[in-house]
Amino acid sequence: PEGHINEGDLFLSFATFREQLHPEDREPVEQALQRTIATVTPLDLECRVRMADGNWCWLAVRGKPLTGPDGRVTRVIGVSHDITERKQHAAELTRARDFYLNLLEHAPALVWRSGTDSRCDWFNVTWLEFTGRRLEQELGNGWAEGVHPEDVEHCVSHYLEKFGRREPFRTEYRLRRHDGVHRWIADFGVPFRDLAGEFAGYVGYCYDITEHK
Repeated sequence: PEGHINEGDLFLSFATFREQLHPEDREPVEQALQRTIATVTPLDLECRVRMADGNWCWLAVRGKPLTGPDGRVTRVIGVSHDITERKQHAAELTRARDFYLNLLEHAPALVWRSGTDSRCDWFNVTWLEFTGRRLEQELGNGWAEGVHPEDVEHCVSHYLEKFGRREPFRTEYRLRRHDGVHRWIADFGVPFRDLAGEFAGYVGYCYDITEHK
């Protein structure tokens, strides 16, 4: 409350510590500290601090407010640990995700994805341009509205059968193009897993095989 941070027997002026913080983190850290003091609740935040070599280090800071006889906070004690490596790893994953998502969005194939409930939750731009429909129309089982009436039962049942077995599949059906013409499609689907190794749904890609048929 007097503007100091306690580190064992060392008292560090918050004003001095604030200067070591990344400019974007100074105000959020100060607000978090003030909130901890005002509400007498634990401090829990992440921030960047400049090291002696000039590089920025990410810290996870956890603190506990201590109160005096009157119930007011007299100081905040806590610990911090270096999470730079974890932050860098998360940033790399985000960059990789954005790269592959952009790649899939504009791939020449019609790409789709479903969740663990077998309902589709994403279609790429190429699919939407082919069907001429909005993403909201295709989500869930909406995509099946574009399948030729003679093919829809086989198409959906084959997908659900393979989904239940968690097996890859290949199927062919006619899908209505944006101009109303039904085109023959070869659809390939494979199960995929999340980072924890748990089943996360299916991803598939389709090609127009009308000329081949």
